[in-house]
Amino acid sequence: MFITFEGGEGAGKSTQIKLLADYLTKLGFNVVITREPGGTDLAEAIRTLLLGSGEIRDAMIEFLLLTAARKDHIETFIEPELHNDKVVICDRFIDSTLVYQCMVKGLDRRLVEAINSTVIGVFNPIITFLVDIKPEIGIARVTRRAQTLSHYDEKNVQFHNKVRQGFLALAEEEPGRIKVIDGSRTQATVHEEIVSHLQNYLPTE
Repeated sequence: MFITFEGGEGAGKSTQIKLLADYLTKLGFNVVITREPGGTDLAEAIRTLLLGSGEIRDAMIEFLLLTAARKDHIETFIEPELHNDKVVICDRFIDSTLVYQCMVKGLDRRLVEAINSTVIGVFNPIITFLVDIKPEIGIARVTRRAQTLSHYDEKNVQFHNKVRQGFLALAEEEPGRIKVIDGSRTQATVHEEIVSHLQNYLPTE
């Protein structure tokens, strides 16, 4: 299974990914956790470049770097792990690109989707959990816990509201794949809802 998590900054994705990985491991699955951009040496180097203090303001350059990282991530990590019967849980994937680079920064969505369909091939997530919270809550969480902030973390509330609305719009387009989870509740409650959605994808004895 290939499972992805999406959401704005400070939504609580990392916590829920860890809880889901622990849950699936206890069920006997071999689980690996990865992230985008990142997951391989090359992709992590690109991540450092993208999220560093010097923001890349050209959306097309940013997208092409993300695409290079994603191609290496799929070929070097995701594809081999899935072929080895692993459950791959990824923190961000194509939906983040559609939101940040297309819906917020204005790149042509048809172009982005065409390029990404070539890069991704058959490796689409079977289910995506969109952990949704108000941007004010997410920003406060990030500010409290982070030793250093990325340039995305430092964006204003208006920017983060656009990100949130972009993710919710994608969820409306693909309700079968993208499950919207209210991330403002307790960690345990959020985890329980995620597990309930996943039951339809788990093999039965």
